[in-house]
Amino acid sequence: MAGAVINFYQVLGVTETATLDEIKKRYRTLARQLHPDVNPDDPQAPRKFAEVTEAYKALSDSNSRAVHDFELARVKERQESAARRRASAYPSSPTGRTPPRPAPAAANSTPGTSPATPDSSRLVAQAQAAFVRNRLIEARTLAEQALRLNRRNAQAYEVLGDVFRLQDKVDEAMNMYSMALQINPRNPSVMQRLERMSRAASARGGGGYAPPPPRSYSPSQPLQPPPGGAASGSSVPRPSGPATSSGYSSYRELERRPLGRLLGAVAGYGLAFLTVMYGAFFPGAAPNRFASTVSPLFAPVSTWNTTIVVVMALAGLILGWTMTATLMIRRIEDELLLTGASPGGGRFLPLGAVLIVLSVVNFYAAVLLYLIVSFFNEAITPTMLRVFAAVVAVVATLAVFYEPGQGQVLLFGGNVVFLALLLGWVFGDFFRPDGA
Repeated sequence: MAGAVINFYQVLGVTETATLDEIKKRYRTLARQLHPDVNPDDPQAPRKFAEVTEAYKALSDSNSRAVHDFELARVKERQESAARRRASAYPSSPTGRTPPRPAPAAANSTPGTSPATPDSSRLVAQAQAAFVRNRLIEARTLAEQALRLNRRNAQAYEVLGDVFRLQDKVDEAMNMYSMALQINPRNPSVMQRLERMSRAASARGGGGYAPPPPRSYSPSQPLQPPPGGAASGSSVPRPSGPATSSGYSSYRELERRPLGRLLGAVAGYGLAFLTVMYGAFFPGAAPNRFASTVSPLFAPVSTWNTTIVVVMALAGLILGWTMTATLMIRRIEDELLLTGASPGGGRFLPLGAVLIVLSVVNFYAAVLLYLIVSFFNEAITPTMLRVFAAVVAVVATLAVFYEPGQGQVLLFGGNVVFLALLLGWVFGDFFRPDGA
């Protein structure tokens, strides 16, 4: 039932456009106020604290928050449909009976947007669900259809921006985010994503903050700019003040980052190369015969010894860290979908988790699966191609020099290097500036 859905935003007392930092700050405040230890005389304290904690867990994860937003949208749509049915059941008549007044539709609408048609809202919800499942073509198609029905649907532009961002189409993504901000300038999440992409582009190219001016978007059928919205030559608000969240005292400091990236690249890739060379020229003691001493499951790597395993793992860790620190790859959360929650409450098998599990068996099978699935969804990204290329380079180099088992290193060395690289990638993201 629609009433069974709890509005977690109301539980925490935040708006539906609240940022993650705002949600965390509000949760900490409520947790201190409602904790049972602070209220030993209140029998309802444990229940209140549990509700606040549940709301925070749901809204602090991007995928579970998308599921919750989708459920709230469905509840709102059912309420509006029920109101329309009541209105049609009690038409105006000479007896004076008039239809009940439906609840205002704009109560939970996004600030700055005009009420979207039901079809447009439903299409956007479907597009969001498709995006969570990494079905980028479907998400883009649905968002474009929603825009044809309602050119002032800011959420549709936001979905398109997310799709283009994942496809590494920076200009198109920034343009879509700019269009969304022209319609709804009070959306902090879109502003954050636009600023983040702008800072990343500035860090890579050394230029200043210069997002592209919003322009009309034209899919298969031309779409005009939203009335009163974006026009050619206009611009999105430029952030002011120091970029303290990204670790820089000013945007000008971003211009000096390429030198740091160059030094980091020389040090990181040099260390990875030295690690591989150590394994090549100092292969260590005789191979441990896993197949006969441990388990037949290790027969494919029976010629490996401790040295070669440590070298592959260490090289992967260093490469993952270095590629992250030098901005060669984007954040892992933008590349590998690891949670299987879909808007609407459904569950599915996330591609990122499948790749990790499959790479334990064979790295090349994981690469092939990624290429096939991503090709049909137009989701192949330069980041993943660079990651795969780095793994293959390490494995090929070691296979040339590791005489005790060249074939085994070539066939199964990618398993170790890839998993270690992912670990270095995750670790590097903890120290990556927010704007990069």
